[in-house]
Amino acid sequence: MLRARRALRLLAGLALVAATSACSVQYRHEVESPGTKPAWKKGMGGWMRYDGYDQGDTGIAGDLQVAVSECRKDGSPVTIRLVGVIHIADAAYYKKIQKLLDATDLVLYEGVRFGSAPEGSVDDSTEIMWTGISGLMGLKAQVAEIDYHRKNWRQVDMMTDVPGEAPARQPMPPEAVAQANEALARLADLRDQLSGLVDLRRMQDAFKHNYAKALAQDASDPEAGFRQIAELVGQLRQAVAELSERTGGKLLQNVEQALERLEGAMRRMAETLITGRNEYLVKALAKDLAAAEKAGKPKTIAIFYGAGHMPDFLKRLDALGYQRGKLNFHTAWAMNTRGFN
Repeated sequence: MLRARRALRLLAGLALVAATSACSVQYRHEVESPGTKPAWKKGMGGWMRYDGYDQGDTGIAGDLQVAVSECRKDGSPVTIRLVGVIHIADAAYYKKIQKLLDATDLVLYEGVRFGSAPEGSVDDSTEIMWTGISGLMGLKAQVAEIDYHRKNWRQVDMMTDVPGEAPARQPMPPEAVAQANEALARLADLRDQLSGLVDLRRMQDAFKHNYAKALAQDASDPEAGFRQIAELVGQLRQAVAELSERTGGKLLQNVEQALERLEGAMRRMAETLITGRNEYLVKALAKDLAAAEKAGKPKTIAIFYGAGHMPDFLKRLDALGYQRGKLNFHTAWAMNTRGFN
């Protein structure tokens, strides 16, 4: 009986892979002449870029990069460092980001803990969720790789700050966390069973390739990436729903539910969760700017948020007289260049 259930899970996993075209990928260095320059496609208002593309039915995987930039104001001693980030990436990427942030006088970062939890801590459900998702893709989670225990780091996020000080979101209900983690565990089990039958790294890179294409959509619209991701998740959810129906509605039911929640969350992010949170942070930033300018000493303040927030931050900083410098890109997902340079 156990062997039959494992075979059924393996069959479902193979069907899911086929449904999402997960094995059809090559790399730029496999199909291009040496020295071919990347043709970057930009998304998130230009703060993310990807040099992969499709060639017929085959995905040609490249590298996904995320930008950092500095803003300065004439006559001000303050440099504002906008550190755009993606929440799942290669460990090497987070090491670079950690070093960059540690060279900053003050870091204002996106919420990773809830309510009155100790400064520098990461909410358990948040870390478990992101670690599970990143592991399925052969990546690492930001909340697991970045060390937030720095005396000059401060969480500033209207979604997670202490109730009473700002509108705050409570952690996911325990039952929702349990369901999501069970879904991730099932997917991890399928991944492990597939590893002996397919090139797992190439399969993971195929999904990352499709994800990266979604992120690199319409640089003029910073929220387009969230909508594209929602569409991608919706397609995956439909494939899982079909598999669930074939298996009596039990095997992948939790996976389908988790994906449905993720799809809804991405759509809400595209609609509401950028501007309000940015406004909240910039109001807090204004106090730090006033104190730093009064002191008159050079100071660098970093805003450490998801890359999708950065275009709106630029508009708000422009209203304060700060002008953006050059975008410096860092490789977050090294698919094409991994182990080849």
